[in-house]
Amino acid sequence: MNVQNIEWCLSETVSRNPEKYQTVDIQTAKLLDLWSSSMVAFEYLQNGALRSKDDLKPASREKFDEAEKLVSSGKSLPQPLLGIGIYDTLEIATQRALVCVLAAQNVPSIRASLPISMEKKYNKLVK
Repeated sequence: MNVQNIEWCLSETVSRNPEKYQTVDIQTAKLLDLWSSSMVAFEYLQNGALRSKDDLKPASREKFDEAEKLVSSGKSLPQPLLGIGIYDTLEIATQRALVCVLAAQNVPSIRASLPISMEKKYNKLVK
């Protein structure tokens, strides 16, 4: 995959109220590092690193396979939706498998959507 040619599109969720969101670009390694302390990151991460495909539970593996197919198709990729969790951790609310596929393919940065209301907390986390 040529990283320079990734076309991003807004997710269905964000498309319904785009004025409530902003687009952010985040380094993939930073995103995974911040997300690793999330309560749901264990689905795709182990000790902060990507799980091997064989180590994924069936439901996560199915989503990972679907994300791989989407990336291979060359179609626009839906921007993951990020947020700040209840423990002030960075959360990947949508497209977790896509983020992990891109990370496994060494894509250096990810374009994501973020609620405008979470901008200050997000900026503190990513410093």
